[in-house]
Amino acid sequence: MLCDSTRLRLEPTTDPLLCEALAAHEQAGDGLDSVLHRLSSDPGLKDGLTNLYSVDMSTADPLGFAVQIGEMGVDMRGSLSTLGDYPDRQYILDNVAPHYAIAKSERRAALYRVRSRIQDRFAVYDRLILPTRDGESCLSLSRIRLVVEDAVSPVRQDGLTMRERQCLSLLASGLMAKEIAYALGLSVRTVEKHIESLKRHFGARTTAQAVARGILAEIAMEDRRRSGR
Repeated sequence: MLCDSTRLRLEPTTDPLLCEALAAHEQAGDGLDSVLHRLSSDPGLKDGLTNLYSVDMSTADPLGFAVQIGEMGVDMRGSLSTLGDYPDRQYILDNVAPHYAIAKSERRAALYRVRSRIQDRFAVYDRLILPTRDGESCLSLSRIRLVVEDAVSPVRQDGLTMRERQCLSLLASGLMAKEIAYALGLSVRTVEKHIESLKRHFGARTTAQAVARGILAEIAMEDRRRSGR
């Protein structure tokens, strides 16, 4: 059973690289080396979005689990010699150590998507934990989906007009200003004004930053609705 935390949201994931690693683990039984061999030929491992760790879980205290980095596509900004060394200790206590402890005790693979705050970042990532049969070690794969910097206090979407929300949604879908103008029946200049308003609202320097902060605000709003706040 996965842990529950106010700072963590767990969701299913079907990431191809992680699903392939999970299948390889199931076929190999206890052979993590064969999983590593399969992964080594996958270009996804070197795409700059993937972290791969080997974790020694032989100690009783999960905070003492030793971490060896195999691949670090995303800088976690802190020591990972052991789980307890990481600067954001509360994040480790709430959202990381319990999962490895479960993998150790249940000796069963776990694959899920996470939304969480880590230091001053908001991150969405997929995590796969592959324990050995004796539960003494595991491979851990993480695939980053979204990272938003300076995410301690996300700006709410309250106050956005309907058009601004529409523009934000279409920007997040990858449309350019001209395409948004065509889709909404507006002039390009009007759409550009809405985009500038979005940047001011979210305190963003660029359109991409405004979109990222807008997505974060939408997630935070959904979390508040779920919790009844």
